[in-house]
Order: sequence, then structure tokens, then C-alpha cells
Amino acid sequence: IEEFDTFSQFYKYNFTIKETFPELPSIISGVSIEETSPQMALTNDEEDWIIESEEKYVDQHEIEIQFLFQNTTNIDLINNSLDRVSIIINFTDPSNVLEFEVFNFSTEEFQSISAYLMSTVNNTSTFSFIKNQGTLEWLFDPTARDNHTIILKIKGISTSLFNISINDLDVELYYRDVNEYKVLGSRVIYTSLRGKVEYIRTSNPISLSTYDMASIVSYSYLTSYSSKVGEINNLTLVFRNIGSDFAKNINISILIPGIIYDPFNFTITENYLKYNIAELAPYTEKQVSFSFYIPNTAVISSTNISYNTPEHIQNLNSTILETHPNHVCFSAPIDYSTRVPYIKTIEIYFTASNLAPSIGEELNLSVHVKNNGLEGFNIQNLTISMNDQFGDLAQI
Repeated sequence: IEEFDTFSQFYKYNFTIKETFPELPSIISGVSIEETSPQMALTNDEEDWIIESEEKYVDQHEIEIQFLFQNTTNIDLINNSLDRVSIIINFTDPSNVLEFEVFNFSTEEFQSISAYLMSTVNNTSTFSFIKNQGTLEWLFDPTARDNHTIILKIKGISTSLFNISINDLDVELYYRDVNEYKVLGSRVIYTSLRGKVEYIRTSNPISLSTYDMASIVSYSYLTSYSSKVGEINNLTLVFRNIGSDFAKNINISILIPGIIYDPFNFTITENYLKYNIAELAPYTEKQVSFSFYIPNTAVISSTNISYNTPEHIQNLNSTILETHPNHVCFSAPIDYSTRVPYIKTIEIYFTASNLAPSIGEELNLSVHVKNNGLEGFNIQNLTISMNDQFGDLAQI
């Protein structure tokens, strides 16, 4: 998934200019013209350093300049991981003869960097070297030295006089961003026996990343997938942190699938079962469960797991990740001949004329009964009995 890689800059520096011997940049072949100087190549502006070729041999004109890049301030490689080094040059080369080389401190020779040209936009070319991809690995060994040194050679050869101009030349250091790549769940599509009803079931997704982060995967299962209406069933949710970092503030929310028999690990909030844990270490697994009365054939699909990862997720612009387990389906055909399951429900509530009456004060108490069942289903033979009791006072 490296194609999803993005990088953020944390340090930038220019080439060294030194006017005493040995001069830097070092012009091996060529000469500055029109009162231009290397200082004009330090920033991207309206001034250019212009270099004209030098005839070294008959009909052979050359330009060769060597630049030394060396940081003058501290590079924070403790809080930043060095994952990409880019050389960025804004220049013009009308004769199209320039080649770029970097001195390889491992092999002690100059090496062409044309293979590492990432982009060219508006005369600005970017050469990039990425850690652990076989691209000048010595660039990514900050523990071996106190400074970050690069020697760049620009060289061009032509049969006739030519010149080049350099507007800006910099080295930039980057760390790799954390990006989420979500592998969506697989889908199973099937139909009823006569093919008139189509069903879709989805598995759990997996969150991968381009760098260290937490990643929770989960799956759920039932004690029984074929039940009778009104029977008690048990759902277990298993979740595991497959990432390389701690998952923090894990919140699980499940839409209640039926009348809850025992919430076990969960608390009930409105129409949802809720569960929260502070953290889950890498490669750690946990499971939670609850039991409920089977209402009818149904699918448990409204389960959401949200959690925090310590690092900022660049492509989400957040530290919050979400996932869900597989869909779970249970079959419970309704036998309308002998049972009337949960289609007749009532709501009972009380209202009082005074919620804080004084002793001897008259109080009106109303009992409200509402049929919440389906239209056409009447509730018959409803009996309501009431007793009053206040603390340890005896009833009269």
C-alpha cells in the first residue's frame, strides 16, 4: 500500500556559500555571467544565478558545479522520523544537457540520480529518496553523524556554447504520514428459494496503514442461528488490535436487536447497548457479550466500534478510527397459529396533579395506558391493580 504514502516536511536547508578557498559552490567548469552570483539561487524569486559553459576541448563545452549541503542548525531526529530526502531545484536548461549526480558516501563515488526524479513542474524538478527502498540508504542514518551532508554535482556537455540559470536549490527532509487504507468487507449475496427476495451479508473490514497506528478488527457470533421467537440467544463480539500502536478510548455501540435478557458487559442507553474500555494494547484480543429474547428473523448489522490512535491520521485529518464486525443473521419464523410474539405491546405511565403534596392534601393520580402494537391488534382482558405504600408506613 506504499502508493498511499504521503510525507510532511520538517526541515529544509540550502547549499553552503563560501567565498574563501576552497570556494563553495565549486565551479569546476563554467563561469558566472552578467553579474550574477550563487546567492541568487538561495530562494525562489525573480533573480537567477546564470552560468555559461567553458570550452574544455575543441568543440566540447562544459559546465560542472559541485554544491555542498550541510545543516547549520539542529535537525530534530528524535521527534521526527527521517523517511524521505528531496533535492528540489528550479532551473532552466535551454540546451537540455544537464545531468545530476550525488556523491555516495558508501561507495565513495558520484551516482546519477535521474532515476529518482519524482516530478517536474514549472521548471522545478524534485528528486526524492525514500527510506528502505534501496535509495542511498546512508542518507537515513542520522545516528552515524551529527550533521546531514549531501554533495550534489550538476554537469552538462555540449558541442557549442550554452548557459544555464538556477533560481533555487534546496534539500528538504520529510517524515512519513500515517494514512489509513481500509480494506472493505466481503459481501455475500443470495436469494430466497423462489428468487423473489435478495439478501446481502457483509464481513468485517480491515484498516491497514502506511505507518505505525492502532487497527481494530472484530467479528461477532451467536449461540444459535436458528431459534424460536421468544427464546434467549447470546451474541459475542470479539475485537483485536492488529496494529502496532495502542488503541485508546474504545467505544462499542450496538443497536438493541430485541428485548435484552442480560446485558452482561454492556450498559443500555436509549436503544443502544454501550461498552467502553480505556485502551487495547497491540496484538491484544478481548470479547464482550449480551443475551436477548429472539424477536423474529433479523440481522444484527448496526454495530459500530470507534477508537483513537495516538498518531494523527493524515488522510482522515483525525485521530479517530471506526470499524464494524460482520453482519449476523438469525432465523426465527413466527408461528402465528399458536403464538402472538411481541405484536401486542402496551405503554403505562403515571401523572400526578402535585408531585410534592402536603399531608392531608388531595392528590389526583392518573394512570395512562397506550396500545403500542400494530394497527388492528386490540388488547383484550386488560386488568390493572394498584397498591399505595410510602416507606415503612402501614397501609390503611
